[in-house]
Amino acid sequence: MHKNLLEISGTYLKNINVMANKFIAKVLSISFVCGSLLYLVSQYIFEGVSISKALSFSLFLIFLSVLVQIVINLNLNTKIITHLLSLIIFFSLPIIILQFVQFASVTIWALPFILIIIALSFTSNIMIIYTVISGLLTQIYIWLVKPSALVNIYASDYIVRIGLVLLAGSIAIAVNNIYVARIENNSKYVKYIQTLAYHDHLTGLANRLFLFKKMESELAEAKEKGTFIALFYLDLDYFKMVNETIGHSYGDELLKKVGAHLKEIIGHNYLVSRVGGDEFVIMSPNIKDLGEVHKIADKITNCFVKPSRLNNQDFYITASIGVSLYPDDGDDPETILKNAHVAMHQAKKRGRNQYIMCTPSLRALLEENLRLTNYLYTALENDEFLLHYQPQVDIRSDKITGFEALLRWNHPELGFIPPGKFIPLAEQTALIRHIGIWVLKTACAQTKAWQDKGLPPVKIAVNLSLAQLENPNLVQQVSEVLTETQLDSSYLELEITENMAMKETDYVVNVLKDFKKLGITITIDDFGTDFSSLNFLKQLPIDKMKIAMPFVHGMLNNPTDEAIINMIIMLSQGLNLDLIAEGVETHEQLLFLAARDCHQVQGYYFFKPLPVLEAEKVLLEMKN
Repeated sequence: MHKNLLEISGTYLKNINVMANKFIAKVLSISFVCGSLLYLVSQYIFEGVSISKALSFSLFLIFLSVLVQIVINLNLNTKIITHLLSLIIFFSLPIIILQFVQFASVTIWALPFILIIIALSFTSNIMIIYTVISGLLTQIYIWLVKPSALVNIYASDYIVRIGLVLLAGSIAIAVNNIYVARIENNSKYVKYIQTLAYHDHLTGLANRLFLFKKMESELAEAKEKGTFIALFYLDLDYFKMVNETIGHSYGDELLKKVGAHLKEIIGHNYLVSRVGGDEFVIMSPNIKDLGEVHKIADKITNCFVKPSRLNNQDFYITASIGVSLYPDDGDDPETILKNAHVAMHQAKKRGRNQYIMCTPSLRALLEENLRLTNYLYTALENDEFLLHYQPQVDIRSDKITGFEALLRWNHPELGFIPPGKFIPLAEQTALIRHIGIWVLKTACAQTKAWQDKGLPPVKIAVNLSLAQLENPNLVQQVSEVLTETQLDSSYLELEITENMAMKETDYVVNVLKDFKKLGITITIDDFGTDFSSLNFLKQLPIDKMKIAMPFVHGMLNNPTDEAIINMIIMLSQGLNLDLIAEGVETHEQLLFLAARDCHQVQGYYFFKPLPVLEAEKVLLEMKN
């Protein structure tokens, strides 16, 4: 870094000297031309000097102006140009002073100003020395050769004049030294600021800004040469576990180790950058074929084979990697990075610790998700959401005991969009909280409306998302909905998944207890699909378990599914919990469940999810 600072300083100072040469050349040329005109006018018109005598000195000044322009336009080294300009000053200064020797006070007092201007223009004192020597020799010459009558000052005053030249030269050199020192400090500071701007403060790697800057230059070169560029987007798997287990300081240490290890393994031909959190991006230019891309990806993956030693513990950290290519996956930094990011998320979904290449289907999925997300922001405002209600049936009496409220989205252009597409997108944003409250309020209001019409009172089951459950105001919001819709809380059933319940045990238990105080029924949805913990289950204040659809579909053909269902039924009976099976579609499935005392079912065998008017019609038929 010190070497880089010296290099930037040298370049910065050189540029200043180039500009200073041009500035001095401009000032000299203008001064010589103006001096020429003024001399001609003053001498010929006001002093009555002959035109030939007046023109001779005026043309000399014009010659000096032309000479300065010739020198400044020469294709020579900056230092040589400075020396040549200094020589012009060195030889022209005595001639000008001697020409106006009778006005000695004017010429001598102009010299310090000339020196200060030079001192503040150049980063070297070459021109100052030339000017001082020229002025000093001129004053000595006038003292020794020119009669005092012509100069019109006392002989002793020459000592003052010589001293003044020396003093002005000393001050100019001192000013120049201070000026140069400040410029050098400024150039180092500029380099330091650039380092901060383009590098990650924790790992010292390039940051996103530098990555984009480098990508732009590499893309321009790749377009000319027709070569490929590969981008590898890494996200550390389970990095959060390190922070939560041994603290953020060790997490930072791990990031430093990963960054250093990547640079060591990958080599200096690749740009390794940290773009945020536990995310790293590696850019590889001059790629020849896909085989080379796979080799690099394998090399990156192998970086994480060995454990990282932190706080006297071994942590096995892996990485999910997304790979995008120029020009296949974009022709600008933003698009290429975005597609690598999409591929990385796909690698996480497929089990982590692997790399996924960006494909046209992935890009299409990204574009569709982006479009749907944009539409989601206005869907609620435009009344595009609606609820369908799937009846839950007690097979002993063939009566409907409740409905599950299922969200549907009817877009004016795209039509009905599958919940599996848009609900995950809503969960990735804050929209799911607003949509969730709308679902709750609409379902409760509809249930109360049916009761007010004299239809059989049934429960309404509403699914809660993880984002809703994490909302500290959720209990209050649910209470307000019940008050607003005037629905008795005993008719409201809230469903949460097993996975959601296991996120933050103490917090979830307290929230569910608050719901129980309100008189709300709590159901664990899709029970058995996650890693069930019986010790955890007994802590939850729940009323019902719902057997997940995959087990119901597989129980007649798969002994494992059959065993799981038998276990869930026995568990619910042992814990005195209600039980319902969803996804019942055949008579054989119904008989299987009935034989094992699972009497509540939900599925297409009885009813598909119904629009509100059809659901109301079913209730009316049940009443009659």
